[in-house]
Amino acid sequence: MREFERDFMDRARKNRESREFKPSNEREVVYNDKKYVMQIDVPDFRPEEIKVNLDGRKLTVEGKHESHSEHGSSNRSFSRSFMLPEDVDIDALKSSLANGKLSIEGPRIVQQSIHPIPIHINRKK
Repeated sequence: MREFERDFMDRARKNRESREFKPSNEREVVYNDKKYVMQIDVPDFRPEEIKVNLDGRKLTVEGKHESHSEHGSSNRSFSRSFMLPEDVDIDALKSSLANGKLSIEGPRIVQQSIHPIPIHINRKK
């Protein structure tokens, strides 16, 4: 009976460790008149395990973590894509990772406001 229990527990552990990692659906967005900030929960990932790519206005965040021990190995990965608003300056985007939160921030492009120019009619006397 001991061998059966040990075999069952080993299979359960391997099954649990081989599941794909799904980051939480938690995503916070700040979008005000000055900036656009997106924060994504990515617990247990180091900066070198995360890639942030930009293709046009499509922002893709990918993470891949592998760990090995005497008891086996585990792999976790995720990929998420987002479309950035048209008024975010994509050339000034910055990203940082702290306390399991990936933060991506960019300033909003200041739109030139249109000023009407009045037309004066000159009347001949």
